[in-house]
Amino acid sequence: MMRRIVSVWLIDWPVSVRRRSLERARRPASPPDPALDPQTPFALILKNSRGAAVIHALNPAARATGLRRGQTQADALAMIPYLLCQPADAAADGRALKALAIWAERWSPSVSLDPSDEGLEGLFLDVTGATHLFGGEAVLLDRIRTRLAETGTTARVAMAPTPGAAWALARWSEGQDPIATDDTVADLLADLPVEALRLDDRTVSGARRLGLKTIGHLYAMPRAGLAKRFRDGDAIGLVKRLDQARGYAAEALTPVRPPARYRVWQAFAEPLGDVAGVEARLPELAADLSRALERDGQGAKALTLTGFRTDGETTSLSVRMGLPGRDASIWMRLFREAGFGRLELGFGLDALMLTADLTEPMLARQGVLESEAETKQAESLALLIDRLTARLGADRVLTPEPVDSWIPERAERLRPALGRVPAVDGTAVGRRPILLLDPPEPIEDPLFDLPEGAPARFTWRRVSRRIVRAEGPERLSPEWWRPRPDGREVRTRDYYRIHQARALGIAAVGVADRNTLAGMVRAAMEAETLDLPLIIGARLVFTDGTPLIVFPRDRAAYGRLCRLLSLGKSEVVPQPGADPEGERIEKAETRLTFEQAVALGEGMIALAPAPETPDAAFEARLGAWRAAWPDDLYLAASPLWRGDDRRRLNRLAAMAERTGAPMIATNAVLYHHVDRRMLQDVLTCIREGTTIDKAGRRLQANAERDLKTPARMAHLFRGHEAALDRTMEVARACTFSLRELQYQYPDEPVPSGWTAQRRLMRLTFAGAREKWPDGVPMKVRTQIRDELKLIKLLKYPNYFLTVHDIVAWARGQEKPILCQGRGSAANSVVCFCLGVTNVNPAEQDVLIERFMSADRDEPPDIDVDFEHERREEVMQYVYRRYGRDRAAIVATIIHYRPRSAIRDVGKALGLTEDVTARMADTVWGSWGDAVKEEHVDRTGLSRDDARMQLALQLTAEIIKFPRHLSQHVGGYVLSQTPLLEIVPIGNAAMDDRTFIEWDKDDIDWLKLMKVDVLALGMLTALRRGFDLIADSYGDRFELDTVPQADAGVYDMLCKGDSVGVFQVESRAQMAMLPRLRPEVFYDLVVEVAIVRPGPIQGGMVHPYLKRRKDRREARARGEPFRIDYPSPSPEHGPADELKQVLHKTLGVPLFQEQAMRIAMQAAKYTPAEANSL
Repeated sequence: MMRRIVSVWLIDWPVSVRRRSLERARRPASPPDPALDPQTPFALILKNSRGAAVIHALNPAARATGLRRGQTQADALAMIPYLLCQPADAAADGRALKALAIWAERWSPSVSLDPSDEGLEGLFLDVTGATHLFGGEAVLLDRIRTRLAETGTTARVAMAPTPGAAWALARWSEGQDPIATDDTVADLLADLPVEALRLDDRTVSGARRLGLKTIGHLYAMPRAGLAKRFRDGDAIGLVKRLDQARGYAAEALTPVRPPARYRVWQAFAEPLGDVAGVEARLPELAADLSRALERDGQGAKALTLTGFRTDGETTSLSVRMGLPGRDASIWMRLFREAGFGRLELGFGLDALMLTADLTEPMLARQGVLESEAETKQAESLALLIDRLTARLGADRVLTPEPVDSWIPERAERLRPALGRVPAVDGTAVGRRPILLLDPPEPIEDPLFDLPEGAPARFTWRRVSRRIVRAEGPERLSPEWWRPRPDGREVRTRDYYRIHQARALGIAAVGVADRNTLAGMVRAAMEAETLDLPLIIGARLVFTDGTPLIVFPRDRAAYGRLCRLLSLGKSEVVPQPGADPEGERIEKAETRLTFEQAVALGEGMIALAPAPETPDAAFEARLGAWRAAWPDDLYLAASPLWRGDDRRRLNRLAAMAERTGAPMIATNAVLYHHVDRRMLQDVLTCIREGTTIDKAGRRLQANAERDLKTPARMAHLFRGHEAALDRTMEVARACTFSLRELQYQYPDEPVPSGWTAQRRLMRLTFAGAREKWPDGVPMKVRTQIRDELKLIKLLKYPNYFLTVHDIVAWARGQEKPILCQGRGSAANSVVCFCLGVTNVNPAEQDVLIERFMSADRDEPPDIDVDFEHERREEVMQYVYRRYGRDRAAIVATIIHYRPRSAIRDVGKALGLTEDVTARMADTVWGSWGDAVKEEHVDRTGLSRDDARMQLALQLTAEIIKFPRHLSQHVGGYVLSQTPLLEIVPIGNAAMDDRTFIEWDKDDIDWLKLMKVDVLALGMLTALRRGFDLIADSYGDRFELDTVPQADAGVYDMLCKGDSVGVFQVESRAQMAMLPRLRPEVFYDLVVEVAIVRPGPIQGGMVHPYLKRRKDRREARARGEPFRIDYPSPSPEHGPADELKQVLHKTLGVPLFQEQAMRIAMQAAKYTPAEANSL
């Protein structure tokens, strides 16, 4: 039998999906989305593998303008500025296509996605042997295309013996609904272009270069000739596709849903015109299907009876069963219960098909091992459920199942009885009544004997009631993200009373993050401003999942804690059964054991948090821990508000007495105020990768994880006052402060008897003599001596020696590494003499105070750029020279900004990716304090939507929160003593890199010094250019020998022809170049500096450009050009003091150094005061 494959090309499928999505989301009163207008050019944008935004799909109006798929968004907007762009959602397109494929099973049981389009724009239907059921092949193709058009989907269809031929005809044939047979397929394909063979762009280009423009041109080409003219892989791919299209090579298709393995079929000579005829034919089909299942030991759980009508349509009736079976009589009963009358017979049925859609093995039971009565009862119940479901529908025969929710009235839901009921841990909640009112009803006039106790009396439904016995409370916060039907404010409620207020009065705060000290410096900064004692610690979570909170008593214990965390983050930890050398610990992962904590735990106070349900296993572990940590291990107890806190605290106190681990009172704080509870829930969802509706018990049950007053804690732990006393004892025992850290920059090697200052002085003057072989100018000598005195005063000679050593090592390699210092270090004559920077102090007016000052309490910052491709060699040299225990990269804390905040918060709240992407696209730039309602308006979304309002509120709260920890681009912290006793060191994502947990601001507060080893791609490009020049012309250039007066370069720049030219390739720079018209090297310095916010916002750009223009015109006329500078009174200073500062920039201040000089000259500021100004 000839194979018959239908290819369905869904033209503009992603656009069709988006259009239907927008139509469903549109509110009746809201204006239509512009994307729904067929006259508006509209494109969906997707990032390609290189990260570039490219067109993923176009509507017909956009295609008519000449745009094409795969074109970059920037090019498209340049061509059509009014093009409407929205981010594509490939996942949603794929889901919709899969749903369409299932819908298309009415024509074929085997429907596959088109793999050549990544499953986004096509379907294959295998209709072999079934086309006659629909009135023939042409009728079937017309029916498929027409039905798709009725759903708003434009499609082209074709039928052929192979998937490749059908695909080619659907997309490239000029006729409508082409049909190919074995005899005609070659002729129909011959005139189609080679692109119709589903070839990649490179193979198509190669074929066209050889003159092979159509598939017919390939027929006569010998295979050997093709192999010689194409690359091996291209030739193989071309030949394979050609053979697949013509049927010479097999091509497998993978159905979206594999066709039912078990199905029976019966065709009729005369159509069945009534239900009685169908019911009469079904027993024979059922018996045949039952025998087929019995042969394989299978039983059916879902059956479908499909009727093929004479008009080409299908009608079906399905039944489901709770247990697998193959009793044909039961099947008949279920179909009768479902109702044969539901079948739409039309003008009659040509054929019937019965399929077992879901099967399971049927295992034989041994009756002697079971209770026969119980077995019959279970089978009878299952049959009853099956019959009721068949008669009433699956949505009306329901059974309760537990739900992952803290709220009692939502802790259970009804679902179809035929479905499987997932297991939910019911032990996480306390004991609850069998019946709960839904919705809960408020009580009135409650009277309390104790502030946190149960009410002694209350009024409910106008009847006063007295409490005889009560337990609790089990305190639960509402699911704040669900809107209240009555519009009232959601409130925290106990399940017998309402909320209460809190106040703070805290003597000390203990902070312990999970396996990290990353936030400790920020906490110490805040605590210091509030004069609040901070107890620094860590919550260690061991590899078996058990937690232990540790607080170091003193500096030595803190060093051991840092070493312990470093051990868990960066040391090689062998795995059971693995190679003895183990495996690398990944970034953000910590592997520690209790034994390792004990080994380094001297001087630390340890708290073992009590689990929600303390059991014998926990007591045994607590006893073993106490034996291993005999002096300072405590049992940490905190209230859970599950309704049994009093009994739970009593059990914990008894457990503490038996194990010898004293009980200590804690509160397990997660946020400082109850208002932060919503944000805490959102952060939990972000961390867990779920939505607020699905998080369930991963969220906190209530809002009691806030800071509480001492009086409140005393009330919560009444009867256990000793536990509160121990809390204060621990607070007093932990005296360590981060201010105790004594950091020492590493000593650089110097000759015996020398100091680092003497070594630096020798290197500086030696470098000066190399720079000025004819003699160092007196001005420079003075600058060198003054700067060396300042370096000695500030105790920075080792720092300068480190930078010199790194630069010298890089340049001293067999193949030297290009490097160059930049930034404020260009003001340092010492850096120039050491070869770190390249700004000649004899030619430039440098200002050392811009770089380093005795009045500024901060170390100098020398930024050195190295070749991007070889920077890693320099970094590994630093690790080798100082050791990984004394050198590590600084961290960078990535904070939430508006775009990332709305994306993460919106996703956590259940907003679709399309909505969050549209919101993020309305935010300009990186920083801001909120995403506002105006941004919602720009997207066309409704600002009245409750979830959208929550997203805006929580986005404003989360902005500037830490998002994740990354590594600095190249900043190192070096230490004379082991750095891992100051701050934990962990592995970076990149192999052979380790970094600390603190960022630049943290180390600045602690006065730790940073050495920057940065990467610059342009240095790599320059090195390649130097190599090419040397290879081609024999001239070897270095950075300081490149000619600075090449007239051709300045002519090129004056035209704005600077695409790909470093520093001046932005649109703003390209627009500025023809206006500024650089003539000398210093003009380029001005060009780079003037396109910045400072000069622009300060109104300096236009005055400077006007003066350049006036000077050019004066020169053209042969007239002198003069600038009038403000002249001070004679007693103030020389008349040209401002001219000395501003003459190089034509009297317009453009640089920070000039602003400092003006303050020093005009207002007689000291250099330090001018820098502060």
